[in-house]
Amino acid sequence: MRGLLFWSLSTAAAFAVTASVFLLLAQIGSDPPERSLTPGDPPAEPPSTLALQLDQDELEELEPESAQEIEVAVTNESSRDLSNVSVTLELSTRDTARPESRYYEATLEELAAGGSATVRFDLDLSPAEERSEEEGAMEILEVRAATSEGISVVRTAILSL
Repeated sequence: MRGLLFWSLSTAAAFAVTASVFLLLAQIGSDPPERSLTPGDPPAEPPSTLALQLDQDELEELEPESAQEIEVAVTNESSRDLSNVSVTLELSTRDTARPESRYYEATLEELAAGGSATVRFDLDLSPAEERSEEEGAMEILEVRAATSEGISVVRTAILSL
């Protein structure tokens, strides 16, 4: 009888100690940090930005032929000159089963602060041979501009050809 009573008391004590430890750990984990994190000073100069502009009328006039021309306006919206601005145009099909992409690249050596430059691309929008005429061609046009300083911008358009 004593053995059963001792076993019951020791089991209850072990349960109480274990539960207390878990409650203590849960309370420690949920306390907010003691120090308040304040934001640093804002940068003295706003970050440099680029802007891309595609002419909507020009996009609508594109046909499923080779030797199509498109112009992309690249604008430096910052207060400092940018160099080596890489402009990439990617044309890809909407068909993910048979992906087909075409890439076109150009580089602007210098882009003055607040300045703008136009980049011309000669596109080949002729349809792929596997695609039938009744499917209707749809291309995804993505233009990216990026600098070596990490400034970048992307514009996307869907072309129904």
